[in-house]
Amino acid sequence: MTAFNTGNPIGSTNPKDLYDNAQNLDVLVNSNTDVSHADRLGVQRKTWHGMESEFDADQTQRSSEFAQFLADSAYQDLGVYGAGIEVTRYNQVFLKDGEFYRAAATLVLPYTTTGVWVSESASFVGVGDAVLRQDLATQDGADLVGFDGGTAQDVLDNAKPMANYTALRAYTGRATGVRITQTGLAGFFQRDDADTISADNGGTIIVDASGRRWKRLFSGSLNVMWFGANGDWNGTTGTDNYEAIQGAINAADMLVVGKVEIPRGSYYISKPIEVASAVDIVGDGQYTHIIKTNAALSTGGIDCVIYGKDKQRFQIQNIRVRGNRVKSLGVVTASTHGFYMDGCNYFGIFNTRAQECVNGYVYETCWCCSLEQATAQQCQQYGFILRESTTSVVLRNTTAWGTGGGWRLDGVVYSQLIGCACDYSDAGGASNDPFAASGGSGSGGDYLNPQYIFRLSACQGITIVSPGCENSYSKWLYAEGAFATITSPYVYNLKCSANNYAFCETRGSGGSAISIQNPQFADITNTVGIGFTRRGYFVENTQVQRIYLSGITSQINGAFGIYSVLGIPGVEILGKNAAARFTQENMLIGGGQPFLLSHSTGETVGTASIVESGGEKILRLKATNDTAFSRFRIKLPDGFKHVMLQMAFGYVSTYQTADVKIIETDGTTINNLKSWTGSTGAVSIAESFTLPTLSAGYKAYLQIQLRHTSETFDLKNFVLDLNYL
Repeated sequence: MTAFNTGNPIGSTNPKDLYDNAQNLDVLVNSNTDVSHADRLGVQRKTWHGMESEFDADQTQRSSEFAQFLADSAYQDLGVYGAGIEVTRYNQVFLKDGEFYRAAATLVLPYTTTGVWVSESASFVGVGDAVLRQDLATQDGADLVGFDGGTAQDVLDNAKPMANYTALRAYTGRATGVRITQTGLAGFFQRDDADTISADNGGTIIVDASGRRWKRLFSGSLNVMWFGANGDWNGTTGTDNYEAIQGAINAADMLVVGKVEIPRGSYYISKPIEVASAVDIVGDGQYTHIIKTNAALSTGGIDCVIYGKDKQRFQIQNIRVRGNRVKSLGVVTASTHGFYMDGCNYFGIFNTRAQECVNGYVYETCWCCSLEQATAQQCQQYGFILRESTTSVVLRNTTAWGTGGGWRLDGVVYSQLIGCACDYSDAGGASNDPFAASGGSGSGGDYLNPQYIFRLSACQGITIVSPGCENSYSKWLYAEGAFATITSPYVYNLKCSANNYAFCETRGSGGSAISIQNPQFADITNTVGIGFTRRGYFVENTQVQRIYLSGITSQINGAFGIYSVLGIPGVEILGKNAAARFTQENMLIGGGQPFLLSHSTGETVGTASIVESGGEKILRLKATNDTAFSRFRIKLPDGFKHVMLQMAFGYVSTYQTADVKIIETDGTTINNLKSWTGSTGAVSIAESFTLPTLSAGYKAYLQIQLRHTSETFDLKNFVLDLNYL
């Protein structure tokens, strides 16, 4: 507002007008609140503050419009050219004759096309590749790029990368193929729009958020890693792989795929793995370990690591399993079997190991199957069990190592065990147990209460070929109602440490026939001592049971004295010839056997007769002269080489020993071929051996040399069984 407001025209020199001008100028320049002010003629003028405010507002508007421009700068497709297309922005395009057009900068918008191109073509400019570049940048842009008879989008739609199954399950996009990149799960999946029912199996079929099925592309075998398996067991903890491994087997069964692979690693499982028909389970050369440390049962109620029930035509290869056998405070517990097959047929298990189980391998009511290159290690009871009408089974190159017993067959017919090997059987608790040194659970069994290397019950048509046993405490063979042939068995360093022990026995009331051909039994020791309850061989029912030994038989080193083998009822040595047989059981009072009595000056006839003294039979050897010693001899047949000798007797003498020898002599010179020296008052021999070739002109004799001061020498409980092959 002016003070004087004279209304004088512009150019006035009136001091009042000058005053008003000065006042107006002060407001226009210095006001911080007024955006405009009237001059002295009443015209509104913007103040400096007003101009600044307007500029700031315009600048904000321009920034907003520019941002919107950038947002709207992409071309918008209005369709195909014709009348009635409303163009409101310069970035809108339409298609005419294969080319895109937009409004020219000179065209005032909005504009509606007339459809008469001749008259309005000057108002539009072609944009061509600009639209193409924009379209190529969209998510469907690859559809515009050709490739190998199709489009690039076809390729990209089949190879969309995704991290894992979680990402794929959440996917709803247009791709028809994806590539999973996570280690273990990695692989290609193809969308199968025709399948609307298959379940997500976590490895070969994945269902996404839209309900679409994605199927893994593969050929050949399935890998348990695809199903999430992780072989990370460290001896204490690890991933539970039951669902992954069983899922892979079930998927292979459903997809009719013949093999499931388990890469090397240690896989803990919380439940038994169950096989499927026509699905092989293959590990990596026994570097694949499957561990089950609890007592969980299979669907058939069996505590084991791998289970089969009524399955057929499958194989298990290159896998090692471990059960729940542990030793705590000196007490060993175990409940888990290794491999348990029930009612299965036409299958095979190869190159496997069952460790720290109650029994390693169990075949129950199985037929037409095999087990090869299999080891049972540190199993508490038996390494291998066949039972309940198991038929036509071949076990080849199986090993029981540190197990309680070796092979148990119950109700098995026409089956073979070939190349069985046993080491440290029933060594549990023994001082030389190799598995106890590291403080672990040690070997299976109990050396003071041993089981058997071979236990046969109700078996027919059994053949055991070339079995070997070393460093063990088990009894070797038990047969009850069993008919079997054992060829070329080898036993070395077998120890009897139990009070009740039989190296080889037939039991029960039924018939049994065990034929043992060409055995080699070496270094068998009886650490308890000779006694009735510790026998080399025993036949319970001699009417219907027999043990047949044939070949150059190695007896068991006299470890069991008169209970070793020769003369035992029911034990027959096939192919032997009797050189002399004289036992207390067949002694007749007044009878006798001719012995040659030899003095240092030559040979004269002495006598051996049976007398009764004190109510017992005694073999009395009588010499014709009283000498410092007398030698009684039995001539051995000419040409015999392989000798089987059992001899035992007690005697009364003031001298310390009695000697038994096999000698050769030409009537003058005596050469010692083999000798035994009895302890005071007793002699015990049970052995087989091969004689060297006799010197020219010499004859062989069995000689008993008695050191006595009496003309007559009484031998009690005399047993002599001398045979040759």
